[in-house]
Amino acid sequence: MHIASFYAHPALATLIDLYKFHYQESLGETLAQLLIFYIKKNQLQSTLSDFVLVPLPLHKRRILERGFNQSEILASVLATHFNLPLINNCLCRTRYTKHQTLLNQDKRQKNITGVFNIIDNKSIIGKKILLIDDVVTTGASLNEAAKILRQNGAIKVIGLVLAKN
Repeated sequence: MHIASFYAHPALATLIDLYKFHYQESLGETLAQLLIFYIKKNQLQSTLSDFVLVPLPLHKRRILERGFNQSEILASVLATHFNLPLINNCLCRTRYTKHQTLLNQDKRQKNITGVFNIIDNKSIIGKKILLIDDVVTTGASLNEAAKILRQNGAIKVIGLVLAKN
């Protein structure tokens, strides 16, 4: 897993909080620049050139609450900047869950187990996937999504997150 920064940085925590919980969708472009910087700084462009981007999906109800999927915006900016394919319709959340931030490590895993499903595996069979999310704490969500992607034909899944909490 690649982690661009740390949530403990007060400015970044504020920006992410505004982005996700105060519905400031326009901050997505700015926050994606941190991911772009991370990729360039670590010279990952050539390594990732044969990957497709998949944003971690939200449940339909969460999208209605927030108005957008924050990971999808980040992935879209990255796809455009690095000219990489974006597949945002292969994976879905089948169950509405509590916010992971409200739970301890054990409850996070139980909360997320079995919530992802594949909509269309044709687009991921034989692919290397860069799974995009905004914040990781225990990695439960990313690990669960990666497991489902691999079970459905992806040959490699690597996570890229904006910040570790």
